[in-house]
Amino acid sequence: MFKLDINEIASQIELEGAWRDAEYIQVKNALYSQSNSEDQRESFNKSLLLLLYSNYEGFCKSVFSIYIEGINSLTLKCHQVNAPIRASSLQSVF
Repeated sequence: MFKLDINEIASQIELEGAWRDAEYIQVKNALYSQSNSEDQRESFNKSLLLLLYSNYEGFCKSVFSIYIEGINSLTLKCHQVNAPIRASSLQSVF
């Protein structure tokens, strides 16, 4: 495993967010271009809300994975990290 620096972590997070934003905008534009009425737009907005939630959930999961990978790449000892990180490292044990 290679060691990640803060710039690499930030870059990975930005890339993760960028493609999700682009996907959302693409779907939104496609739906809105097909709408003929305000009722259709309202219906599309409900669908977009689900997509937005899904994108946000996936983004959070990916960012946490990037963060964990960055921490793990430092190969720190338990006494070198704070209590919540120590506790989460024991999750698989319990």
